[in-house]
Amino acid sequence: MIVLSINPYHPNVSAAIAKDNRITAFGKEGDFLGLEHCSSFPLNSILFCLQKADVKLDDIDYILIPKSPFVHPLERFIVFIKTNFRSGKKRIRSNLRLISIKKDIAKAVKQDTKAKVIFVEHHKAHLADAYYNSGFDNALVFSCDGSGDMTTTMWGMGKGKDINVKGRIKYPHSLGMLYTAFTQALGFTEYGSEYRTTELSSKGMPFYVDIIRKIIHIKKNGKFALDMSYFDIFKKGVVLAVDEGRPILNRLYSDKLYRLLSNIKNRHDIAASLQNVVEEVILNLLNKLRKKYRQNNVCLSGGIFLNKPLCERIIKSNMLDNVYVSKEPADAGTAVGALFYFYNMILKEKLKYEDSIYRPVFLSGSSDELSAPDGSSNTPCRI
Repeated sequence: MIVLSINPYHPNVSAAIAKDNRITAFGKEGDFLGLEHCSSFPLNSILFCLQKADVKLDDIDYILIPKSPFVHPLERFIVFIKTNFRSGKKRIRSNLRLISIKKDIAKAVKQDTKAKVIFVEHHKAHLADAYYNSGFDNALVFSCDGSGDMTTTMWGMGKGKDINVKGRIKYPHSLGMLYTAFTQALGFTEYGSEYRTTELSSKGMPFYVDIIRKIIHIKKNGKFALDMSYFDIFKKGVVLAVDEGRPILNRLYSDKLYRLLSNIKNRHDIAASLQNVVEEVILNLLNKLRKKYRQNNVCLSGGIFLNKPLCERIIKSNMLDNVYVSKEPADAGTAVGALFYFYNMILKEKLKYEDSIYRPVFLSGSSDELSAPDGSSNTPCRI
């Protein structure tokens, strides 16, 4: 059996393939194009995977998509009503493209396919990517990012081959969007600039945590909710464009947040305060979940865990015995995660892999020759 998994129409597009119960290849489109957070259709990644597996598109039995237009329909409808008409139309168009994804792949690769399309919910792919890579037989699994399939944070328990989802935080209450909104307000408007805010935070002091705590409410059970008056998420929508190259975001913060921050002159202290609060929120929730499920192993995934100081603080807290962070915590990793989820949770079969699949890939020689450079590697993010 041959299974192709692709993460399309989204920042950090990617593809992965499994043949004979082994992941044969994984490619990030940005590595081929020399473009960070690439949002173009992952054609080069697909071609690379087909080449490494030595198969054609019509040999594929299943095509996996690590997002689903069918989950949480009522929540999608409510968001559609709240969001402005233009942004709402984009959401509908995006979902329709997912439904017709097989035609788009066949057109791009110029080959026919009879493969069956399987949709895997976004954060379930994140959870699977972390858990099945970790080597743990049991663990708390936790995913947190901007948003995906109407969810911003999801957690559950991994035991043996199974992942049992226990809870989630619904869109738009998102730590990822909180961090991005502050990043924009600090003057870094290009997609993927959150690392700049993290860098600023290392040179500041968290003098303004009380101000930021007004924006995010932490509940007794550890869950959190944003005060949406500080954000323009529904007014304009989030992503302005993802079709070509690098994604473009609308302004996420509202005038209210801008006025709040305009009275603070030191950007480093704003960033340090934000970083401190985000770390507090994650640590508090993980601690609540650790106690509730009596589990001291944790597997982490989702874009929020690209934040190295956050990961280091989780480790240094010593509240958990073992911490594993996904090799690809951003959305590119969901292509691999969907494969793990499909094999373990649906087929009930074990999927093998080698760390070498995480090597960065590049165009080498002619445009038709895709290969990975010898000696390259991706260091596993096991901490």
